[in-house]
Amino acid sequence: MANFCESGEVGDIWKCSMSTQSGSAVLSRSNPSGSFRKDTIMLRAISKRVRREAYVWIQLEHDNILPLERITLAEEFGPLPALVSAWMEMDH
Repeated sequence: MANFCESGEVGDIWKCSMSTQSGSAVLSRSNPSGSFRKDTIMLRAISKRVRREAYVWIQLEHDNILPLERITLAEEFGPLPALVSAWMEMDH
């Protein structure tokens, strides 16, 4: 289950539920958006930037930074990889 939450200049935020072996979790998911979805050259460039962002995010460890849970290629969210992290409510 995924609910669209917000759209920004370079991406969309979705609130999703995920079942795992340790139970279910509510996650946020970010993926690039925009008219470039049909531009193959632009898609390759953005995909490379998303992978680079994931590589950096995986290495970060700080109390104020949520860990990257996974990267997904779910078809319902478009052709690019999406970065998934735990969902944080507005009031933390």
